[in-house]
Amino acid sequence: MNSKRLRIILFSVIGLAFAIRIYSVFANLPFIYWHDENHYIDNALCFGNWNFKLITFAHGALYPMVLFLEYSVYYIIGKVTGMFQCPLDLYIGYLKDPTSFFLMARLTTILCGTGVVCLTYLIAKKVYDMNIGLVAGLFAGFSLLMVQMSSVALADVPSVFVLLLSFLALVVSIEKLRDDRVYYIAAILIGLSVACKYYTIFGVAPLYIAAYIKCRNSENKTRRFFSLVTIASFFIFLGFCIGMPFFLPNLGRFFREAFISNSGAYIFTNPNKNVWLFYFTHHLRNGFGISLGILSICGICYAIYKHSKWDILLISIPVAHYLIFMHSTGFAYHLLPAAPFMFILAARFLYVISGRIFPRLKISVFLCLGILVVLPMFIDSVKFMITISSPDTREAAKTWIGENIPAGAKILGEGYIAAVPIHGPAIIENMETLKKDLDDVVSKGGSGFPLKTKMAHFSRLYGEDRTYNIFKAYALSADDVRRANASYIITTGDNDNPTGPELSYYLPDKYYAERRKMMDAVLARYSLIKSFMPSKEMTSWIPHLTDKDYEALRAVKWGSIRHYVKGPRIDIFKLKK
Repeated sequence: MNSKRLRIILFSVIGLAFAIRIYSVFANLPFIYWHDENHYIDNALCFGNWNFKLITFAHGALYPMVLFLEYSVYYIIGKVTGMFQCPLDLYIGYLKDPTSFFLMARLTTILCGTGVVCLTYLIAKKVYDMNIGLVAGLFAGFSLLMVQMSSVALADVPSVFVLLLSFLALVVSIEKLRDDRVYYIAAILIGLSVACKYYTIFGVAPLYIAAYIKCRNSENKTRRFFSLVTIASFFIFLGFCIGMPFFLPNLGRFFREAFISNSGAYIFTNPNKNVWLFYFTHHLRNGFGISLGILSICGICYAIYKHSKWDILLISIPVAHYLIFMHSTGFAYHLLPAAPFMFILAARFLYVISGRIFPRLKISVFLCLGILVVLPMFIDSVKFMITISSPDTREAAKTWIGENIPAGAKILGEGYIAAVPIHGPAIIENMETLKKDLDDVVSKGGSGFPLKTKMAHFSRLYGEDRTYNIFKAYALSADDVRRANASYIITTGDNDNPTGPELSYYLPDKYYAERRKMMDAVLARYSLIKSFMPSKEMTSWIPHLTDKDYEALRAVKWGSIRHYVKGPRIDIFKLKK
């Protein structure tokens, strides 16, 4: 196949990859239902108030810093066009309708996700062949794992994009053995990728291997190797400081939240007996599909067998990743830093097999097999984008509450994380609720700036909308039900099925027993007046899917997908007379 035709196919793959990612860009908006999206955006807006403190060091700072720059440009344009008179107008606009801010953040991730497809192609083309690059890009473009994380305002895919830029720079630096400048650029990029998301630290493995490759034929190879590694380590640190300048004044908090908390959550937490197989039987199967997962493993084994310099570089990240995370549960998306390299190795192995079996039709057979391998994942990816863009039970519940429950009613609601209704309907708080939330934030050392702004501009934000006296909880208890004496109670099914069985260690002891006690307390004094049911119940970690979520997604029938309703079960109870 000539290069012109290959380029046409490549641009088609890139265009379709972008289209499938942008399909759900408006999903849920203006409501906030996906974990962690609002953390990055809130942090970026806090920078605009000259508050350069991260909400948490569990996440890197580079992504919100990029969003801060985008919002700054948005403000300047708004200032010139008369949309904003001062920075406070920008923030009030966010509180009233955050849609435009989430769109900018999601578009950033979508562009990075499309960039991952391009970089996967370029790396495979440089180290192997243009045809291998095309199929590797196909795998990166349509595997469910890449699609599900490329459409949300999270730092995972941008960090992988920067990691691939670093790897591409490494490849160029190896081609120019005597020129170390590109090598040091690669080191800076690794630091930036880690500042975006910590788990891309595995990028140091190919960096140090590349140092050995660059100097193995030098006269003073030991001295040159240690020189390269030392200087590269400095540039990694420099890149990290550029992308994460806040950690130096807060070292204690940084190590506590970034390393102790994260490692405690994700490493050495697998209760499964077959821990060595967990990544293959769960995450690879779910995120890559069976065919692509098997191809990836075969590709790694073949690379170990051939062990050329490019093979060693490419397998270094997947192998290092597996050795660290093999005894963890976590989520399939933790495979993201290793995924593009596994796609390249899978495509290379498929190319070799095609040439051995069909030498005369190698390219045509190779491309057809690549399409067949990725087709099931493409179908799952389309299903995923349609379902997450479908109507939501929480939106239906919010509309019903606004039409049927009188303003000012006392409501006991659950599903709140830091006062944000992630798992429940986003009903509007009245001034009394905002004062309670502010007292709680201030008692914990927070500034309460968002709440103070809401209170100062209450009528501007909510106008004639119905507001309610809400008592907020993440998960209600029987004591909450008895003490609150609310007129209405709203429960969410996300708290009945919060994590999926493989992540049950997140839950406190006797969680489900306490949950049953809570429901008994509710039913003793309240009557169920309305329920909102989804088509399929998934866990509360969307878009961080668990085993149960992948099973539910693949069980969705094409005949019913047009009428699909997502979200948790929402039950509304009224106090008995």
